[in-house]
Amino acid sequence: MNRLLFVIEDTFEIPERGVVAVPGIVPERDECFRIGDRLRVHRPDGSTLHTSIASLELVTPNPNHAVVVMFPRDISKSDIPAGSEVWSNTDAG
Repeated sequence: MNRLLFVIEDTFEIPERGVVAVPGIVPERDECFRIGDRLRVHRPDGSTLHTSIASLELVTPNPNHAVVVMFPRDISKSDIPAGSEVWSNTDAG
């Protein structure tokens, strides 16, 4: 089932690794996310970006238990602007 995971508030570029978006995913119930899981990013301009999870990062402090998503290296900060919605994409083949 596809669901809205989070709305990007900010992005940070980590040299040699890629771009992370915050606040990140707060898993529901027994939900589990893995590297390679497909994501769909709905940008404020109405366009959609299909991508995947390159890495999952745990940050502290982390009162909401969010898991921060790192996007693949070919994604830049400008590709995922603040206000973009990040959706799970379980329908992708």
